[in-house]
Amino acid sequence: MRTMLDAVAPDHIPLTADMVAGYVDGYLSTWPWSGWMRFAGHVRVAIAVSPTCDNGHVLDVERYDALPEQAPGWVLLRRAHGCDPSVYVGMANWADCRSAFHAAGVAEPHWWVADWTGLPHTPPGAVACQWKSGPLFDTSQVADFWPGVDNGQTWPDDVARIVRHPVAAVPVLPTLPDILARLAQPVGSASGYATDAAWEAARADFLKAVGA
Repeated sequence: MRTMLDAVAPDHIPLTADMVAGYVDGYLSTWPWSGWMRFAGHVRVAIAVSPTCDNGHVLDVERYDALPEQAPGWVLLRRAHGCDPSVYVGMANWADCRSAFHAAGVAEPHWWVADWTGLPHTPPGAVACQWKSGPLFDTSQVADFWPGVDNGQTWPDDVARIVRHPVAAVPVLPTLPDILARLAQPVGSASGYATDAAWEAARADFLKAVGA
């Protein structure tokens, strides 16, 4: 088993990590190209938060991101490009997510589940388990081989494309009051941005997107 760390901001993850996971879309979460290159030589897992994002190894199914019923469509989208995708989901919603695949007649993907017990473990049927959430990064236990990740089917070409030349997509966004509350956080804390300029650029992009 291996240990993987994931975070909104790449500089929150120590370089000693076995594996890292970051985001290829999202107004407030997309890793810059320099963030991915910070971990050159590491196993890197690319996460998409929107079911319309045709990129990444993993779809993030949780509040403010994709819904369980949207996961089968994203998985089919990625498989159409020759990828072997995975879905991240909390234990409380895992059964609903699996049911969505069965209802849609779509073969299940690989599963990265969140089960914050504070102890490393991987539930049967999952390839990875996020067992601890921290203030800067989350920690997962990962199988020695993760199909679609360790055989490089979507890295680096796909991630390079989305980070350097993002495709037009309709993001799944939280409500305006929720996001404005997060935007009020100071730089370097919950914002996940290291500089005022980066944070203000993200804020402006979001406000433009929602017409605020």
